[in-house]
Amino acid sequence: MLHWPVHLPAARRTAALLVGALLLTSCASPRSAPARTGGGGAQVPPPANQPTFTVTRGSITDIIQSSGRVVAAQQQVLYFRQSGHLNSFAVHLNDTVKAGQVLATLDTSALQAQIQQAQAAVDAANLTLEADKEAQATAASTASSSGQVITPQDVASADAAVKSTQAAYDAAQANLTAVETPNPQAVKLAQAAVTQQQSALAKAQLQLQKLTAGPSATDVQQAQAGVRSAQAKLDAAQQQLKVVQAGPTAVQIAQARATLEQAQAQFQTANAAYAVFQNGPSDAQRQQAALAVTQAKNALFAAQTKRDSVCSNAGKTTSQADCNVANAAVATAQSNLDAAQQAVSQLGSVSPTDRLAAEAAYKKAEDAFTAAQQTYQEMLQGALPASSGGASSSGHISHATQVAQAQGAVQQAQAGVIAAQATLTGLTPTANAIAQARQAVATAQAGLHNAQVQLDGLLNPSATAVQQAKDQVSEAAAAITAAQAKAQKLRDLVGQANTNDLDIAIDQNAVTQAELAVGALQDQLSQMQIVAPFAGKVIATSGQAGDQIGAYAPVLTIANPATLQVAVDLSPDQLSRVAIGQQVTMTLREFPGQNISGTVTGLPSVVLASSNQDQNSPGAAAAAGSSGGGGGASSAAPAVDPNAVTITPKWPGPGVGLGSVAKLSISAETKTGVLLVPTSAINKTANRTFVLVENNGHQLPVTVQIGIQNTDMTEITSGLTAGQKVFQRAG
Repeated sequence: MLHWPVHLPAARRTAALLVGALLLTSCASPRSAPARTGGGGAQVPPPANQPTFTVTRGSITDIIQSSGRVVAAQQQVLYFRQSGHLNSFAVHLNDTVKAGQVLATLDTSALQAQIQQAQAAVDAANLTLEADKEAQATAASTASSSGQVITPQDVASADAAVKSTQAAYDAAQANLTAVETPNPQAVKLAQAAVTQQQSALAKAQLQLQKLTAGPSATDVQQAQAGVRSAQAKLDAAQQQLKVVQAGPTAVQIAQARATLEQAQAQFQTANAAYAVFQNGPSDAQRQQAALAVTQAKNALFAAQTKRDSVCSNAGKTTSQADCNVANAAVATAQSNLDAAQQAVSQLGSVSPTDRLAAEAAYKKAEDAFTAAQQTYQEMLQGALPASSGGASSSGHISHATQVAQAQGAVQQAQAGVIAAQATLTGLTPTANAIAQARQAVATAQAGLHNAQVQLDGLLNPSATAVQQAKDQVSEAAAAITAAQAKAQKLRDLVGQANTNDLDIAIDQNAVTQAELAVGALQDQLSQMQIVAPFAGKVIATSGQAGDQIGAYAPVLTIANPATLQVAVDLSPDQLSRVAIGQQVTMTLREFPGQNISGTVTGLPSVVLASSNQDQNSPGAAAAAGSSGGGGGASSAAPAVDPNAVTITPKWPGPGVGLGSVAKLSISAETKTGVLLVPTSAINKTANRTFVLVENNGHQLPVTVQIGIQNTDMTEITSGLTAGQKVFQRAG
């Protein structure tokens, strides 16, 4: 269906419906008229039941859909015009301020001391002036023309004053030269500041782009894989905890008992053999050793017979565990026979080497027997054997320790799952993070603007700055002339009575100079305060007490919520289709179910500079910017974001706040009486745009040129004629 702005009159909406109606046919009859192929391709039969549409004439409106944020029409970034340490903030984020209110100050303690000294100089000069006036009045009342005789020392003092004014003139001339011809080092520093601010802006814009685009599919897949891996570790740790808590099985205990019996038998055999080496064998020992061999053979035969009977019936009348125990008994019996036979062989004469070997075998058998005893006792108390993860590499551990370690492993795995889930959740940026990123971009733009202003001021000084420097040179030159005149007059009056008029003129000049010094210091003081240029709300702050703040660095941003607009960032393709005065329809969460109308009132400066839009429009004024601010502060961004399109809505009432999100549709160009096809019929490749035209029951690809396009309809500027039928795009 066609889209049109909701504010169109009913008659125009009705006409748009009638003109834009489409004839949808699912089983169209073949046409005998030839189709314009425009260099088409081979004809192919269409898929069964593929819908067709009739090319018709109608009206179409280019609808640009996007989302924006509510901003203040009046907004300023404020800064100090002097460098210094930040003394304090008088306001905080989201505070409401009044026009003229002091918002922040630098540390002025040193400057205040200078002002006090300068004021003291003014007071002293005034006292001297008043004293000389009284002396003149007294002299006049007595009609005395006598006065102090002018000496060569007075002339020397006047000459020194001439040199002082000459130094002031030289300084003023140097300042004028610096203004007209900037210092290369200062220019270099200013250019470096611009480059730094450009880098900061690019970094902020990249961060905003990343947050707006959201995480990549690879990042999400890796984070999801991390969650699955952490969950698998947790499942394994929980299963191991259950195993540890359950303790050893009957089979494991039986195996430990068999191992203990085997170790005991080996220890007894090794002990007997070692005793033989120590005391020498007796006849009884030899007989006993032979008997032990016989008994061991009989025990082995009995164990093998039992093993064969038990294991052959495993799964029938006996269990596999019984078979495992029987096998262990056979192994024990075989070990006992080997030990008995070895004992018999060792009853003969032995060498010292054999004796040492027997002693080592005895100690080894003793250690094995002790370890088997400890393992068996711990398993009886619930501890797992080392083969089930129940013992450390350094030896045996108790059941309680095994449980504690398994519980610790579960807790560690649970923490791993929480961390992996947090990583996955953190991939999706929050609205607050995006808002902060947008504010960072705005702050970086203001910083770049300020740095560029300072650089431009050095490279292209303003006429005001040049004139002020020239005025200082003229004043210094006049001071030299006055000082030279005074010195010459004194030189002419050496040895004569001085006139009081000369003293009063000198005193008056001293007062004037002292007052100028106080004024200059007070002007510096005003530049060390930030004063609200208008009533509004603090929407951004930078820095804290004690920080070193550079001149013109953004410190505060205030906005006047009395007049709210909507700012929207559009792509270059969308910007090329937007013009001031276009109508907008938007929806906000604060006004559910309402369509709010508005008008495009401002475009980005780059668009205005390259288009034929009205340069006196609100958008042009916003792009041009202005400086100002009261109380020693100025602004680098007096309006909304210069890179955004500005929309002035007709608010239905109060309730909307700064930062609210608006979903909007901009009604761009509208055309009537043009050829239209559904957008779903347009096919595009890398170098071609075409439609599939119905031709005698077949599909014929036809190259077309398109104009305005929205989600429903597309304008055809060449390639088709009214009445032709086109197929819906496959898929």
